[in-house]
Amino acid sequence: MDVLFNDDREAIRNAVECMLQNGFILSAKHEFQLLRTLRVASREFVFNVDLMHPLEASANSEMFQDILDLEIRSDYDGNRPKVKSICFPSSAIIFEQNLWSDGIATSCTVPLMDEAGFILSKAISVKQQKRPRDAFDIYYVLANPKRSHISAKLVQLGRTFPQVSEQLEHLRRFLTENQRIFDANVAKYLGNYSPAVAPSEYVRTMLFP
Repeated sequence: MDVLFNDDREAIRNAVECMLQNGFILSAKHEFQLLRTLRVASREFVFNVDLMHPLEASANSEMFQDILDLEIRSDYDGNRPKVKSICFPSSAIIFEQNLWSDGIATSCTVPLMDEAGFILSKAISVKQQKRPRDAFDIYYVLANPKRSHISAKLVQLGRTFPQVSEQLEHLRRFLTENQRIFDANVAKYLGNYSPAVAPSEYVRTMLFP
């Protein structure tokens, strides 16, 4: 799960403190990640929560930003451990264009990114070897009945915002130059289903007609 914050650093710090006080724990592997253990049926699962910030929020466009000093001394590293957030290119547009779906909890309304924002969040990470699920997620989202609307929205965003156009170009090149990898990654999650059209071709046709 990804949690996308806006540019208010104090609000981010308070939110992370609140999460740590309510069952979330720090990841020893990733400084931008919190963990939460939840029971599903008879088993305990650990869920990853990645903390993200708009790339545009940083004047020097660094990949990571400090959120919280953990006040832990390290004998082997001069830099004290911190909680950080990882950048999400074009995420400021998520706020500006209200790319949220209506998510309602029992006590508050939780804004969730809509399908267009969801695809944007994976347009570059889909190339990473350790993120095979991203390919399936993009394919799955574009296979739903709203696919034409989602595609049109992304095309329009690409025409309006250069950074979105750049992200979509990353995805287009990956679909063209690494279609076997994309198709294989999607196939890992399809079970026995065999699509009539290769997933890479389907996504490419939907987003880049």
